Amino acid sequence: MSKIQKILVGTTLEPGSDAVVRVAARLARRSGAELHLFHAHALPMAFFAGPSGMTTISPDILESEQTLRREMLAKQLERVGIDRDRVGGEVIRAGAPHRMLLEASAQIRPDLIVIGASEHPDRPLHGSTTDRVLRKATCPVWVVGGGAERPPRQVVAPVDLSSLSEESLLRGLDLLDAMVSDGETPPRSEALFVLTREERDSSSQFTAEQIERMAAEELERFIARLDRGQPRGLSSKVRVGEIRGEILEEIGEAKADLIVIGTHGRSGFERFLLGSVATDMASRAPCDVLIVPPKAAADER
Repeated sequence: MSKIQKILVGTTLEPGSDAVVRVAARLARRSGAELHLFHAHALPMAFFAGPSGMTTISPDILESEQTLRREMLAKQLERVGIDRDRVGGEVIRAGAPHRMLLEASAQIRPDLIVIGASEHPDRPLHGSTTDRVLRKATCPVWVVGGGAERPPRQVVAPVDLSSLSEESLLRGLDLLDAMVSDGETPPRSEALFVLTREERDSSSQFTAEQIERMAAEELERFIARLDRGQPRGLSSKVRVGEIRGEILEEIGEAKADLIVIGTHGRSGFERFLLGSVATDMASRAPCDVLIVPPKAAADER
């Protein structure tokens, strides 16, 4: 089972990010992990020095800005009810947020990064801090969308039946297991496979009903491989339609409070699970999303 020893949470220090810090603190408390706080701010005012006109940052202005941010961080911890003595580390840097967060992650080596889905649901994540972190992170990333105060009770895990998807789901389930207290019922988890209409209707040898039945049987075999190490009580569901829309429909019908999804699945345009689908879930899902990148999935193997 994957241990969670360090959690790194990115915060804007504004009240809008309180829910993100609160969720990270809850995850750290339940898993016994050390909580590290991260904040990045824009570079302060620069001045020109020397005949070359080279831009230099004033150390005094930079220190003043850092002091202000530390004070803001203290106020945020007070708002969300976290004792500063219980924080394992604080990192405040000047620069591009996604780049600074990834650099801090490389140094701290967290087992989980927690960030907020800051984009409006109707706008794409492309180019945002969250999107860039998702594409470069080497450890699982918990994207706070719903910001629920309680632990997840119903998990939906979209899969594409590939070995990488299997490893991603295993890593995600192991992380969730690490957050379950003794005697507590683990969340219910459902493996979801979306069969596109093109896949269902393109065969000249089998009917659409046969294709759906074969997809359901393959999904059952997929779950059996996951259960070989330890029974996980995974249920299964096959839906037919457009991948993103069907995932969102299932989240609503199942009343899911967490999605677990891998970043890349089968090759090919239709089955490139996170090139686009998982980032869409991070932006559009009404609940939190746990995203497992290829590096984390490979570590599970």
